[in-house]
Amino acid sequence: WQRAQLGDPDDADSPIAAQLAYWEETLAGLPERLELPTDRPYPAEADQRGASVPVEWSAQLQRDLARLAREHNTTTFMVVAAGLLGLLSRVSNSTDVAIGFPVAGREEAALEKLIGLFVNTLVLRVNTSDNPPVRELLRRVRQQTLAAFEHQDVPFEVLVERLNPTRSMSHHPLVQVVLAWQDAAGSAATGTLGDVRISPMPVELGSARMDLTFSLGERLSESGVPVGICGAVEYRTD
Repeated sequence: WQRAQLGDPDDADSPIAAQLAYWEETLAGLPERLELPTDRPYPAEADQRGASVPVEWSAQLQRDLARLAREHNTTTFMVVAAGLLGLLSRVSNSTDVAIGFPVAGREEAALEKLIGLFVNTLVLRVNTSDNPPVRELLRRVRQQTLAAFEHQDVPFEVLVERLNPTRSMSHHPLVQVVLAWQDAAGSAATGTLGDVRISPMPVELGSARMDLTFSLGERLSESGVPVGICGAVEYRTD
């Protein structure tokens, strides 16, 4: 079905070829790896082991982020992404920084009620060589995020195959840091599913595919009032 909708990547007139052309231009010259400071030498081969640190941000910070987003015509996700990109640029001493972010992959109405995993990973790349102020950084993140959404149909594995970055057993291709954001991670109270009351149960998997994965989501009270942002940062232990 996906191939029928998007066409053949080798057909220059197909929708997927046009999207691939965007990504090829946007990600041209992307550094092979984000050089994060680590406590020990970067291993030649990733062992996929990992751990996580919980994150709890206050309701006041949640409201402040939302206010900043409104002032700059962005979303809270874009504000958090801009902050993360700025942080990564600083700690890696790099002005060319990219992160991955997952999208639901349910743009088609036919997919809205289907059970299954349609998630795709997009790349958000920002240049900070001119040390942009917050307003400009937010503008760039907004521009790049919206453009990525418009070209979100290319499966990540197809993108990697087409861009053909240097393959390594030591790190994930294209991006090594991911920001997974939930607009509404559920109410602060226990939820319901019909007559069944449900609540989340955190699970420590002990693994990590990325160097860092920030999984964050906004929480709301039953009346829709912000009560904080929660989540975790997963990291490779090697």
